[in-house]
Amino acid sequence: MADLIQCRNCCAFISCFTLRRFGCCLICRQFSIMQQEIAFLKSEICKVTVRQTQAWNVAMPLPQRPPRNGRWVTVGSGRLRAVDRRHVPQSVALCNSFAALSECKSNMEDGLGTVGEEQSSPMPKVCKTTDKDKKDIVSTNSKQLLVGDSIIRGVKFDENGFVRCLPGATASRDRRRILNIIKQAKMEKEVDVIVHIGTNDLACNEVSKVKEDFHTLGNDIREIASTVSFSAVLPVHNRQHDKQLRIKEFNAWLGEWCLNQGFGFVSHVGSSWNGKELYKKDGLHLSLKGTNVLSEQFKVFAKEHLN
Repeated sequence: MADLIQCRNCCAFISCFTLRRFGCCLICRQFSIMQQEIAFLKSEICKVTVRQTQAWNVAMPLPQRPPRNGRWVTVGSGRLRAVDRRHVPQSVALCNSFAALSECKSNMEDGLGTVGEEQSSPMPKVCKTTDKDKKDIVSTNSKQLLVGDSIIRGVKFDENGFVRCLPGATASRDRRRILNIIKQAKMEKEVDVIVHIGTNDLACNEVSKVKEDFHTLGNDIREIASTVSFSAVLPVHNRQHDKQLRIKEFNAWLGEWCLNQGFGFVSHVGSSWNGKELYKKDGLHLSLKGTNVLSEQFKVFAKEHLN
């Protein structure tokens, strides 16, 4: 086994003696010989095909018989018979099947001419998007903006606030969408932003990578919004212990980082988020009761720190 080495091309194991003797892997050598033989056979087939095509064109010329004296020539079985086109009855009636449309068009033009310059009222616009696929447009009257992933779906904010849910949002992939939403909200009034993301980030990336993404996102939002606040990641119910530890580690860093950067921090420590009734069956998204609890916590935070 010590004399075996692995080929870089086919990843097969060969002996050092074989490599010294042939200079390459035997499998790669056979494969190269087969490729050369296949290329040679293809060239021979192309030559034979060209020769057969040329011989066929020479031996079988296409028959060309022009009509005699302006009449069609009908070829029968062994004899020729001239047929005059003037005496051939028309078996198929020729007509314009779109004549009715041209008449309708002329009638419509005549009707519009009698009315004058009056035009029909445009049809009402129909919304083609659902609530889940809204464009990144928010109300310009909102002063407080809560933007986040699907965890905040259904969260009720104050009359002065607006909630924007981006299912599956992460700090790196959806950074531009979040910034566009904040810019739309800041068209007429200054906006206080609360960001609740991180569940999808921690599920896909390492904690160090998520920290870098949050640092970039926080600096970008600081240039647009008047105040910036981050919400802690909620724990997941009945999941692996290592995932819970990652969430706790990230929330501890997030609280300290927000304090150093001058950002607000919503900790969600006031209520027990380990209750089964606060989550749906997947253990990740919130139930109606959990959504109400989260809404109340955001309202309290906005009342104490944003007003």
